[in-house]
Amino acid sequence: MCGYLAVAICFRELTVIRKTLLVLHRWVALVVGLFVFFVSLTGAALVFENQIDRALNSSLFHVRPQGERLPLQPLLERVRSTYPEARVTSVRLAEAAGLSHQFQLSNRVTVYVEPYTGRILGTRSMAQWEVGLARRLHLLHTRLMAGQVGEWIVGVISFLTAFLVVTGLILWWPACILTLRRRGSWKRWNSDAHYALGFYTAPIAMVMAVTGVIIAFGDFADPLIDRLNAAPPPARPTRVAPTSNGRPIGPDEAAQIAQKALPGAVLALLTLPEGLRPIVAQMKYPEDRTPTGRSRVFLNPHSGEVLLVENTRQAGFGTQLHNLKRSLHTGDIFGWPTRILYFIASLVLALLWVTGMLMWWPAFRFRRKNRTSQRTTVQETIEAHAP
Repeated sequence: MCGYLAVAICFRELTVIRKTLLVLHRWVALVVGLFVFFVSLTGAALVFENQIDRALNSSLFHVRPQGERLPLQPLLERVRSTYPEARVTSVRLAEAAGLSHQFQLSNRVTVYVEPYTGRILGTRSMAQWEVGLARRLHLLHTRLMAGQVGEWIVGVISFLTAFLVVTGLILWWPACILTLRRRGSWKRWNSDAHYALGFYTAPIAMVMAVTGVIIAFGDFADPLIDRLNAAPPPARPTRVAPTSNGRPIGPDEAAQIAQKALPGAVLALLTLPEGLRPIVAQMKYPEDRTPTGRSRVFLNPHSGEVLLVENTRQAGFGTQLHNLKRSLHTGDIFGWPTRILYFIASLVLALLWVTGMLMWWPAFRFRRKNRTSQRTTVQETIEAHAP
């Protein structure tokens, strides 16, 4: 008898908890659901952020491969002679054979150069880049076009999205709906779609939400992640000692030295500093999916001495998490397979808001109509018995 009573009490408590979670799930979805909808749609588009930018500016990015690439030095001299009013601060090397090099000038203008002939394809200022579609989608997704405050809001939305995922899985569990029923009303079909799609999307949605929180609140989260390193990473050099050799090494020599320091990695970006600042070569291993790589080689610009090597393959656990958070959030982690998976998951997240609203609205209207009917009945009863 005591056993049955304990089971009954436990079942009752679970029922109360589930009803409470259902109310919280609905209210959170109502409050932030529209934001989740837009953030999910922009996130789906940003899976192809670079492809969108290159497609809209094809004449700047796309070239026809013609054998071997030219060394960087003659390309650098051509850019300097063409734009003598500004200093070249860095060069971003083409990621693929059919893309251009990008030379960054000190006046915030990027010069696009064909790697095979040295032909200058055109320029784009920072202001032009900021108003481009890809950049606007990025700012809308990460900051709601509202600066730092917008980024914090997106962080809160990401946290509440994680809450919706967890509570959604708890609410899904008793029914365990995995498919859409062929027969039934549209309400049943919509409900099945909400439960089933939510279940299949939950793992990716949780990863995107958690990494979104970490990125949005990086000032707080990054120091905590740094503590996971066994030892703090060495400080990066910011200045080098003056030498009698006044001529800095060329970009091709710097690229060769960096390549020897990190064999197996590919040079993605090379800074071209002035004065006593070091050259920084940003390198990418094949498994590194970030745009310009996380590995770095710091060089003395006059002697070519290697000052510091940051190797992602030898980084501490905390640094590895830092290196992975962007790829985990964007779907770049395993290349195109995970990009496509994240694209579908982002669209499903937006669809879940629609199916959720279609589940809530009829019930809301019914309850509202029922309450109105009850008030009318009460009022009529009072008036009927009035003296």
